[in-house]
Amino acid sequence: MKKLLVISNHKLTNEQIADAHKSLNVDKIEYLPEKLKDKWGNINPEFSDDEVHLHIEPILHFIHKNVNKDYVLVQGEFTATFSVVDTIFKLGAIPIVATTERVVKEVTQGDKVIKITEFKHIRYRPYFI
Repeated sequence: MKKLLVISNHKLTNEQIADAHKSLNVDKIEYLPEKLKDKWGNINPEFSDDEVHLHIEPILHFIHKNVNKDYVLVQGEFTATFSVVDTIFKLGAIPIVATTERVVKEVTQGDKVIKITEFKHIRYRPYFI
């Protein structure tokens, strides 16, 4: 059984879920536990390198315990993402990212211009070194 572990502070859209089943041939999609998901989405930009590493240590531990030769979708703060992707490579799993097309619309309301950004899922792409 192939699994996709999602390391992100966002849930997958229905389109992303369908594509994961079709293009990656995964049977199961798993997310970080809520506490770790909140931690992943709240990395303080003032943290030092060591503080970032300490902050994501529980996430790295979770990955070590829950990843075999699976796909792992990783999207988030850049330095933490790099560390997690490196760990995934070392475990022999496949780190991936969801690619999107960004569509920006501008709506004028009186004296204001409001930008609406829509992200449309395109495909999954593996990280590479």
